[in-house]
Amino acid sequence: MASDPRYKLARLAEAHGILQRDHATALERTNSAEAAQRKLESAVEARDIRIEELEDALTTLSAQARAFEASAKEQRAKAEGRVANETLEAERQARLSAEDQRREAADALARAGAECAAAVASAGAAAEAARAEAMKLQRRADHERSELNEKLRELELRAEASERREAQYCRDAAAQKKRREKAEAALSKLNGQSGEAEAKALQAKRLADQFRKAADEAKKAAEERDAAAALEQRKKMGLAERLRLAVAAAELSNKEASLRLSASEARVAELERRNAELAEEVARLTEEMEALRALPRGPRFQQFVKLKENNIQLKERLETHGIAASPPPVPSRRRKPGKLDQRRKSSAQTQAMLDMIS
Repeated sequence: MASDPRYKLARLAEAHGILQRDHATALERTNSAEAAQRKLESAVEARDIRIEELEDALTTLSAQARAFEASAKEQRAKAEGRVANETLEAERQARLSAEDQRREAADALARAGAECAAAVASAGAAAEAARAEAMKLQRRADHERSELNEKLRELELRAEASERREAQYCRDAAAQKKRREKAEAALSKLNGQSGEAEAKALQAKRLADQFRKAADEAKKAAEERDAAAALEQRKKMGLAERLRLAVAAAELSNKEASLRLSASEARVAELERRNAELAEEVARLTEEMEALRALPRGPRFQQFVKLKENNIQLKERLETHGIAASPPPVPSRRRKPGKLDQRRKSSAQTQAMLDMIS
C-alpha cells in the first residue's frame, strides 16, 4: 500500500493542505501582528499628542502661578506698607497728645503751686498778726495754718482724684465752720470781760475775720482748681477712649491684612506644589517615552502596558487637580468575528504580563 501511487498522492495532497493551512495561519498571524503594530504606533502618537497637551497645560499653569505669585507679593507689600503707615501715624498722634497732656499738667501743677504758696503766705501773715495781738488765739491759729498747709499738700498730691477731693473739701468746710463757731464763742466770752480785753477781743475778731476771708479765698481758689482738674480729667478720659478705639481699629485691620496675606501665601504654595508634581510627572513620562523609542521591537509591548498604567495614573491625578483628560484614540479597525479563542488567549497573556509587572 505504501507503493501505491494513489496513497502517495493522497499523502502529498494532505501534506499540501497542511502546508496551505500553516501558510494561511502564518499569514493571518502576520496580519494580526501588523495590525497590532499599527495600533501601537497610533497609541504612541496619541500619547505624544497628550504629552504635548500636558506640556502646554503645564506652561499655562506655570504662567498663572507666576502671575498669582507676583500679585500676592504686590498685595502683601501694599498691606504691610499700609499697616506700617497707620501704625506710625497712630504712634505719632499718641506721642503728640501725651506731650500736650504732660505740658498742660505741668502748667496746672505750677499754677496750683503758686496759688498754694500765695494762700500759705497770706495765712501765715494772718497767723503771725493774730499771734502778736492775741496770745490766747496763737496756738489755735498755728493749728489752723498747719491744717490748711496739709490740706493744700493733699490737694496737690490728689490732683487726679476729684471725687475724694470734693469729699475732703466738704469735711474741711465743716471743720472750718466749727472753728468759726468756736472763735465766735470765744469772742463772745471775751466780750464780758474788761474794756481792754474787749478791745483785744474786737481786734482778735477782726483778725479772725481777715483770716476767715483769706481761708474763703483759698477755698474758692482750690474749688476753681478742682473744677479745672475735673475738666482736664474728663478731656483726658475722652482722648484716651478715642486713642483706645483707634488702636483697636488699627489692630483689627492689621489682623485682617495678616489673614489675607497668609491665605494668599498658602494658595501660592499649593499652586507651586501642584506645578512641581506635574513637572516631575511630565519629565518622568518623557524619559519613559524616550527609553521606549530607543528599545528594540521585542519588549515594546511590555513597555506599552507600563506606559498605559502610567497614563491611567496621570489621568487620575489630572482629574484630582480639576483638569479634563483627552479621550482615548478611536481604533480604525474592528475585530474580526470568530476570533474569540485568540482574544481570550491574548487577554490571558496581557493579564499575565500585568501581573508580572505589578
